Amino acid sequence: MEFPREISIPHVALNFPEILAKVMTFLPKPDLITCTLVNSGFAAESRERLLSTESVVLNAIDILSMDIMERSCPQNVSIHEQMTPFPHIMNYFISNNGTKVKHLSTYLPLDGVTIPQYFHYLSTSFPNLTTLKMEVTNSAGLPPNLFIPSEKMIRFRKISKVGIKIRQPLTAEHYAKLGEIMAFFPNLVTLACEGIYSSFPGILIRPKSKIVPFTRLELAAGDGITPLISQLLTLSAPTLERLKFFHLANFPSHHDHENDAVFPVMPKLKVFTIVQSPTRGVFNGCSNFMPALRFKFGRFKSDKLVYQDQFPALEKISICPDRHVAITGSRYFLSRLEYFEMTARFLYNSFLREGNSCGVTVKELDVPFPPGDKFSVIKKKISSGSCTRGPTGLCECGEERDSSEFWDRVAAIFPNLVGYAAMGGSLERARVEMGEELGFIKGEGGEGWI
Repeated sequence: MEFPREISIPHVALNFPEILAKVMTFLPKPDLITCTLVNSGFAAESRERLLSTESVVLNAIDILSMDIMERSCPQNVSIHEQMTPFPHIMNYFISNNGTKVKHLSTYLPLDGVTIPQYFHYLSTSFPNLTTLKMEVTNSAGLPPNLFIPSEKMIRFRKISKVGIKIRQPLTAEHYAKLGEIMAFFPNLVTLACEGIYSSFPGILIRPKSKIVPFTRLELAAGDGITPLISQLLTLSAPTLERLKFFHLANFPSHHDHENDAVFPVMPKLKVFTIVQSPTRGVFNGCSNFMPALRFKFGRFKSDKLVYQDQFPALEKISICPDRHVAITGSRYFLSRLEYFEMTARFLYNSFLREGNSCGVTVKELDVPFPPGDKFSVIKKKISSGSCTRGPTGLCECGEERDSSEFWDRVAAIFPNLVGYAAMGGSLERARVEMGEELGFIKGEGGEGWI
């Protein structure tokens, strides 16, 4: 095909940077790192993409020695509280990079400044934020010249995800201030909360306040579910599509930390996720651990689950290990068998409980495989508050079952399952044969488990 002479077609070399930049947006991090070795053009584009996803930490010690001042696109930034005595350095960084930052992790001061003043400062410094994570602090001593009073009510209309972390005791006055913050995020989609305890009167739970209809809720459950978290679940139930519990510890099945979470009907919930600790402690020699989470379902707080009433839209159940857990004290990492058994005990008390109705809408189950022919579950009759010991003094809280029983129960309760994502690295063929025969496992797969 011939083009008219007056039409100028640019040489491909002129469009190469633009083409390369678009291609880079689809590449995972390992491929981006490889691209830095190709040539200078690839290196420049891939480095910019890598830096845009890398978390840049600003603190008083490293900020001047770091090369962040020369980075072209720091989109993910974490600001330490210790930076507040250095407003000139902060202002320099903000003037050069503030408009590029989309994900900000910072502190939320409750003394020395009002919430509207602080949010006005953030909104003018970082106008293009889409994610804001805040750790609450009651420290004073913030530079007053940073915070200019504003009569205009600021709204973060671009922010869709907010995280709130509380690590220190707060006064009633502090909690009253926290009650103001949700009004600043009219387009909130995801709310993540950590450090919400039973004494916390509620960031959202205010009878006269207008609740933002967010669709994703992420909760750090810690040692169990508090009454406040149950209340928060009830409050957000009508609009929730995704629910995640994280930082979930493991305890013996009879332990007092195993609290009931009363689940309201969640008509729109599609994905339920638990990020579970891959560690355990030692409690009187008991070996039957499970997540510190126990559910009651429906209006009658029943142990048994009627899926069509409770979760009529549920499509996926996921249980995955927390990759950021550190071993402290007497805790140790679980073996694959121990981790599966712990997961199975939780499922047998909730989503795979005997007597549950069929979950016909569930299409995907992302939990560990049985790693062997046998596994242990908790006995039906076990006294609460103490470990059952045998004549030898060893724990006898559990009873052994065939792994085929687990597959049979999965197939019976989830008859329309089309995807079973297994955490297993290189799984031996014998470990997945039963799943393949049932038709919801196609070959070996899964990742993330040692």
